Amino acid sequence: MKKQTFSSITAFRNCRRFFQNRYIRAIESIHKQDNLRFGTMGHTGLEMYHNGEGLEEIRQAIFDAAREAAWQGKEQRQELYAWAMISGYALHFPLERERWEVVEAEPGFETKLINPATGRSARSFMMAGKVDLLVRDKETGEYAIMEHKTTTRTVDSFLQRIWTDFQIHLYAHYLGQARGIKIGKVIYNILTKSKLRRGGLASKKQVPLESDGDLLGRLLEDHLGSDKLYHREEIIISDHRVEQLVDEVWEVKDQMLIAARRNKYYQNPSYCFHWNRACEYYELCKSNDNELIMNSYFKPRIPHEELTR
Repeated sequence: MKKQTFSSITAFRNCRRFFQNRYIRAIESIHKQDNLRFGTMGHTGLEMYHNGEGLEEIRQAIFDAAREAAWQGKEQRQELYAWAMISGYALHFPLERERWEVVEAEPGFETKLINPATGRSARSFMMAGKVDLLVRDKETGEYAIMEHKTTTRTVDSFLQRIWTDFQIHLYAHYLGQARGIKIGKVIYNILTKSKLRRGGLASKKQVPLESDGDLLGRLLEDHLGSDKLYHREEIIISDHRVEQLVDEVWEVKDQMLIAARRNKYYQNPSYCFHWNRACEYYELCKSNDNELIMNSYFKPRIPHEELTR
Protein backbone atom coordinates (compact mmCIF):
# COMPACT_ATOMS: atom_id res chain seq x y z
CA MET A 1 0.00 0.00 0.00
CA LYS A 2 1.50 3.34 -1.06
CA LYS A 3 1.93 6.17 1.42
CA GLN A 4 0.78 9.68 0.63
CA THR A 5 1.66 12.78 2.61
CA PHE A 6 0.68 16.41 2.49
CA SER A 7 3.88 17.09 0.55
CA SER A 8 3.20 14.48 -2.12
CA ILE A 9 -0.45 15.48 -2.50
CA THR A 10 0.51 19.14 -2.81
CA ALA A 11 3.22 18.28 -5.33
CA PHE A 12 0.71 16.36 -7.46
CA ARG A 13 -1.78 19.23 -7.33
CA ASN A 14 0.85 21.81 -8.25
CA CYS A 15 2.69 19.98 -11.02
CA ARG A 16 2.41 16.31 -11.89
CA ARG A 17 5.85 16.29 -13.52
CA PHE A 18 7.33 17.60 -10.27
CA PHE A 19 5.47 14.83 -8.43
CA GLN A 20 6.83 12.22 -10.84
CA ASN A 21 10.42 13.38 -10.35
CA ARG A 22 10.23 13.64 -6.58
CA TYR A 23 8.06 10.65 -5.66
CA ILE A 24 8.10 8.22 -8.61
CA ARG A 25 11.62 8.65 -9.96
CA ALA A 26 12.71 9.69 -6.45
CA ILE A 27 15.45 12.14 -7.44
CA GLU A 28 16.50 15.56 -6.16
CA SER A 29 18.96 18.27 -7.11
CA ILE A 30 22.51 17.81 -5.87
CA HIS A 31 22.32 21.42 -4.61
CA LYS A 32 20.22 21.92 -1.49
CA GLN A 33 18.84 25.35 -0.67
CA ASP A 34 20.44 27.08 2.33
CA ASN A 35 17.04 28.27 3.55
CA LEU A 36 15.91 24.66 3.84
CA ARG A 37 18.97 23.84 5.94
CA PHE A 38 18.27 26.84 8.15
CA GLY A 39 14.69 25.68 8.72
CA THR A 40 15.91 22.20 9.62
CA MET A 41 18.34 23.58 12.21
CA GLY A 42 15.61 25.80 13.66
CA HIS A 43 13.22 22.87 13.99
CA THR A 44 15.93 20.73 15.59
CA GLY A 45 16.62 23.41 18.18
CA LEU A 46 12.93 23.91 18.98
CA GLU A 47 12.33 20.18 19.36
CA MET A 48 15.26 19.89 21.76
CA TYR A 49 14.11 22.94 23.73
CA HIS A 50 10.56 21.64 24.20
CA ASN A 51 12.00 18.27 25.24
CA GLY A 52 13.73 20.06 28.10
CA GLU A 53 17.31 19.95 26.81
CA GLY A 54 19.67 22.73 27.82
CA LEU A 55 20.65 25.67 25.65
CA GLU A 56 24.29 24.61 25.52
CA GLU A 57 23.29 21.18 24.17
CA ILE A 58 21.06 22.89 21.60
CA ARG A 59 23.86 25.24 20.53
CA GLN A 60 26.21 22.30 20.08
CA ALA A 61 23.66 20.38 17.98
CA ILE A 62 23.09 23.38 15.70
CA PHE A 63 26.81 23.99 15.17
CA ASP A 64 27.43 20.27 14.59
CA ALA A 65 24.71 20.26 11.92
CA ALA A 66 26.40 23.22 10.22
CA ARG A 67 29.72 21.40 10.13
CA GLU A 68 28.09 18.34 8.61
CA ALA A 69 26.54 20.59 5.93
CA ALA A 70 30.04 21.90 5.08
CA TRP A 71 29.11 25.52 5.68
CA GLN A 72 32.46 26.43 7.18
CA GLY A 73 33.99 29.44 5.44
CA LYS A 74 30.70 30.81 4.15
CA GLU A 75 30.20 34.52 4.76
CA GLN A 76 26.63 34.23 6.07
CA ARG A 77 26.91 31.50 8.69
CA GLN A 78 23.38 30.13 9.05
CA GLU A 79 24.13 28.41 12.36
CA LEU A 80 24.71 31.81 13.97
CA TYR A 81 21.27 32.97 12.85
CA ALA A 82 19.61 29.74 14.00
CA TRP A 83 21.28 29.80 17.42
CA ALA A 84 20.37 33.46 18.01
CA MET A 85 16.77 32.72 16.99
CA ILE A 86 16.46 29.80 19.45
CA SER A 87 18.09 31.83 22.24
CA GLY A 88 15.52 34.59 21.80
CA TYR A 89 12.69 32.05 21.71
CA ALA A 90 13.81 30.57 25.03
CA LEU A 91 13.70 34.05 26.57
CA HIS A 92 10.24 34.88 25.20
CA PHE A 93 8.69 31.45 25.93
CA PRO A 94 10.31 30.03 29.10
CA LEU A 95 9.29 26.43 29.76
CA GLU A 96 8.38 27.10 33.39
CA ARG A 97 5.58 29.42 32.22
CA GLU A 98 4.46 27.25 29.32
CA ARG A 99 0.71 26.66 29.17
CA TRP A 100 1.07 23.59 26.93
CA GLU A 101 2.76 20.36 27.99
CA VAL A 102 4.42 18.18 25.36
CA VAL A 103 2.72 14.83 24.88
CA GLU A 104 5.06 13.77 22.09
CA ALA A 105 7.68 15.44 19.91
CA GLU A 106 7.42 14.82 16.16
CA PRO A 107 4.64 12.24 16.41
CA GLY A 108 4.15 10.34 13.19
CA PHE A 109 1.10 8.51 11.95
CA GLU A 110 0.01 6.06 9.27
CA THR A 111 -3.71 5.64 8.90
CA LYS A 112 -6.40 4.57 6.48
CA LEU A 113 -7.62 6.82 3.72
CA ILE A 114 -11.42 6.71 4.02
CA ASN A 115 -13.92 7.38 1.24
CA PRO A 116 -16.03 10.19 2.76
CA ALA A 117 -19.09 9.08 0.76
CA THR A 118 -19.08 5.35 1.60
CA GLY A 119 -16.84 5.01 4.66
CA ARG A 120 -14.71 2.38 2.92
CA SER A 121 -10.92 2.34 3.02
CA ALA A 122 -8.74 2.90 -0.02
CA ARG A 123 -7.04 -0.28 -1.22
CA SER A 124 -3.97 1.36 -2.77
CA PHE A 125 -3.19 4.38 -0.59
CA MET A 126 -2.78 5.32 3.04
CA MET A 127 -2.13 8.70 4.64
CA ALA A 128 1.11 9.25 6.55
CA GLY A 129 2.69 12.28 8.14
CA LYS A 130 4.49 13.87 11.05
CA VAL A 131 3.84 17.04 13.04
CA ASP A 132 6.18 19.08 15.21
CA LEU A 133 4.55 18.66 18.63
CA LEU A 134 1.45 17.03 20.04
CA VAL A 135 0.63 19.09 23.14
CA ARG A 136 -2.06 19.23 25.83
CA ASP A 137 -3.43 22.17 27.78
CA LYS A 138 -2.27 21.77 31.37
CA GLU A 139 -5.59 23.04 32.74
CA THR A 140 -8.27 21.79 30.35
CA GLY A 141 -6.60 18.66 28.95
CA GLU A 142 -7.41 19.81 25.40
CA TYR A 143 -5.15 18.34 22.71
CA ALA A 144 -3.53 20.56 20.12
CA ILE A 145 -0.78 20.51 17.53
CA MET A 146 2.07 22.98 17.85
CA GLU A 147 3.74 23.80 14.54
CA HIS A 148 7.04 25.65 14.28
CA LYS A 149 7.31 28.08 11.38
CA THR A 150 10.52 29.96 10.62
CA THR A 151 10.23 32.83 8.18
CA THR A 152 12.07 35.81 6.75
CA ARG A 153 8.80 37.70 6.23
CA THR A 154 7.02 39.86 8.76
CA VAL A 155 4.62 38.14 11.12
CA ASP A 156 1.66 40.01 9.62
CA SER A 157 2.45 38.87 6.09
CA PHE A 158 2.88 35.30 7.34
CA LEU A 159 -0.45 35.33 9.16
CA GLN A 160 -2.25 36.41 5.99
CA ARG A 161 -1.33 33.06 4.44
CA ILE A 162 -2.29 30.79 7.32
CA TRP A 163 -5.79 30.13 5.99
CA THR A 164 -4.22 28.41 2.94
CA ASP A 165 -2.40 25.90 5.16
CA PHE A 166 -4.58 22.82 4.76
CA GLN A 167 -1.75 20.51 5.85
CA ILE A 168 -2.21 21.05 9.53
CA HIS A 169 -5.99 20.63 9.43
CA LEU A 170 -5.55 17.32 7.63
CA TYR A 171 -2.79 16.13 9.91
CA ALA A 172 -4.76 17.04 13.02
CA HIS A 173 -7.61 14.93 11.65
CA TYR A 174 -5.48 11.93 10.68
CA LEU A 175 -3.25 12.03 13.78
CA GLY A 176 -6.35 12.20 15.96
CA GLN A 177 -7.86 9.32 13.99
CA ALA A 178 -4.72 7.22 14.48
CA ARG A 179 -4.46 7.99 18.23
CA GLY A 180 -8.17 7.93 19.04
CA ILE A 181 -8.19 11.51 20.34
CA LYS A 182 -9.81 14.80 19.37
CA ILE A 183 -7.37 17.51 18.30
CA GLY A 184 -9.22 20.79 18.26
CA LYS A 185 -6.57 23.45 17.86
CA VAL A 186 -3.33 24.40 16.13
CA ILE A 187 -0.74 26.65 17.77
CA TYR A 188 1.55 28.27 15.22
CA ASN A 189 4.97 29.12 16.64
CA ILE A 190 6.22 31.82 14.27
CA LEU A 191 9.91 32.70 14.49
CA THR A 192 11.33 35.40 12.23
CA LYS A 193 14.94 35.19 11.09
CA SER A 194 16.98 38.31 11.81
CA LYS A 195 17.61 40.52 8.79
CA LEU A 196 20.99 41.68 10.07
CA ARG A 197 23.96 40.98 7.81
CA ARG A 198 27.67 40.68 8.41
CA GLY A 199 29.35 44.07 8.48
CA GLY A 200 31.62 44.88 5.52
CA LEU A 201 30.08 42.19 3.31
CA ALA A 202 28.74 44.62 0.70
CA SER A 203 31.75 46.97 0.73
CA LYS A 204 33.95 47.26 -2.39
CA LYS A 205 36.82 48.59 -0.29
CA GLN A 206 39.38 46.45 1.47
CA VAL A 207 37.45 46.44 4.73
CA PRO A 208 37.83 43.40 7.03
CA LEU A 209 34.63 41.46 7.43
CA GLU A 210 32.92 41.42 10.81
CA SER A 211 34.00 38.43 12.90
CA ASP A 212 31.65 35.55 13.74
CA GLY A 213 31.69 36.62 17.39
CA ASP A 214 30.71 40.20 16.64
CA LEU A 215 27.99 39.11 14.21
CA LEU A 216 26.58 36.64 16.75
CA GLY A 217 26.58 39.37 19.40
CA ARG A 218 24.47 41.64 17.21
CA LEU A 219 22.14 38.77 16.28
CA LEU A 220 21.60 37.86 19.93
CA GLU A 221 20.92 41.50 20.79
CA ASP A 222 18.37 41.65 17.94
CA HIS A 223 16.54 38.46 18.98
CA LEU A 224 16.70 38.93 22.74
CA GLY A 225 15.47 42.51 22.55
CA SER A 226 12.61 42.23 20.06
CA ASP A 227 9.11 40.89 20.63
CA LYS A 228 8.30 41.40 16.94
CA LEU A 229 10.42 38.43 15.87
CA TYR A 230 8.23 35.94 17.78
CA HIS A 231 4.51 35.26 17.69
CA ARG A 232 2.03 32.53 18.59
CA GLU A 233 -1.25 32.20 16.77
CA GLU A 234 -3.95 29.76 17.91
CA ILE A 235 -6.37 28.47 15.28
CA ILE A 236 -9.51 26.46 16.01
CA ILE A 237 -9.79 23.47 13.70
CA SER A 238 -13.02 23.67 11.73
CA ASP A 239 -14.84 20.35 11.32
CA HIS A 240 -16.43 21.69 8.12
CA ARG A 241 -13.00 22.56 6.71
CA VAL A 242 -11.65 19.14 7.61
CA GLU A 243 -14.58 17.40 5.86
CA GLN A 244 -13.99 19.49 2.78
CA LEU A 245 -10.27 18.70 2.71
CA VAL A 246 -10.74 14.97 3.30
CA ASP A 247 -13.10 14.93 0.31
CA GLU A 248 -10.51 16.76 -1.80
CA VAL A 249 -7.78 14.28 -0.80
CA TRP A 250 -9.96 11.41 -1.95
CA GLU A 251 -10.47 13.11 -5.32
CA VAL A 252 -6.73 13.69 -5.71
CA LYS A 253 -6.11 10.03 -4.85
CA ASP A 254 -8.35 9.00 -7.78
CA GLN A 255 -6.42 11.29 -10.11
CA MET A 256 -3.14 9.79 -8.89
CA LEU A 257 -4.38 6.30 -9.75
CA ILE A 258 -5.34 7.40 -13.26
CA ALA A 259 -1.97 9.07 -13.82
CA ALA A 260 -0.15 5.94 -12.58
CA ARG A 261 -2.17 3.61 -14.84
CA ARG A 262 -1.47 5.77 -17.89
CA ASN A 263 2.06 6.74 -16.78
CA LYS A 264 1.17 10.30 -17.74
CA TYR A 265 2.43 13.14 -15.56
CA TYR A 266 1.97 16.39 -17.41
CA GLN A 267 3.87 19.55 -16.67
CA ASN A 268 2.35 22.71 -15.22
CA PRO A 269 4.39 25.56 -16.78
CA SER A 270 2.82 28.07 -14.39
CA TYR A 271 4.70 26.37 -11.55
CA CYS A 272 8.20 26.53 -13.10
CA PHE A 273 8.99 29.84 -11.34
CA HIS A 274 6.42 29.65 -8.56
CA TRP A 275 8.89 30.74 -5.83
CA ASN A 276 10.47 33.49 -7.97
CA ARG A 277 13.21 31.08 -8.93
CA ALA A 278 13.41 28.11 -11.23
CA CYS A 279 11.98 24.81 -9.96
CA GLU A 280 14.76 22.38 -9.07
CA TYR A 281 13.66 20.15 -11.98
CA TYR A 282 13.45 23.01 -14.49
CA GLU A 283 16.60 22.10 -16.44
CA LEU A 284 15.56 18.45 -16.54
CA CYS A 285 12.14 19.28 -17.98
CA LYS A 286 13.68 21.82 -20.35
CA SER A 287 16.05 19.14 -21.68
CA ASN A 288 13.21 16.62 -22.20
CA ASP A 289 14.68 14.33 -19.54
CA ASN A 290 18.16 14.24 -21.06
CA GLU A 291 20.15 11.47 -19.36
CA LEU A 292 23.29 13.60 -19.14
CA ILE A 293 21.37 16.27 -17.20
CA MET A 294 19.72 13.59 -15.07
CA ASN A 295 23.02 11.91 -14.14
CA SER A 296 25.02 15.13 -13.69
CA TYR A 297 22.68 17.27 -11.61
CA PHE A 298 20.44 14.87 -9.71
CA LYS A 299 20.84 12.18 -7.09
CA PRO A 300 18.52 9.56 -5.53
CA ARG A 301 16.33 10.68 -2.64
CA ILE A 302 14.01 9.06 -0.12
CA PRO A 303 10.49 9.77 -1.45
CA HIS A 304 9.03 10.76 1.94
CA GLU A 305 12.18 11.70 3.82
CA GLU A 306 10.28 13.93 6.24
CA LEU A 307 8.88 10.74 7.79
CA THR A 308 12.35 9.38 8.52
CA ARG A 309 13.81 12.37 10.38
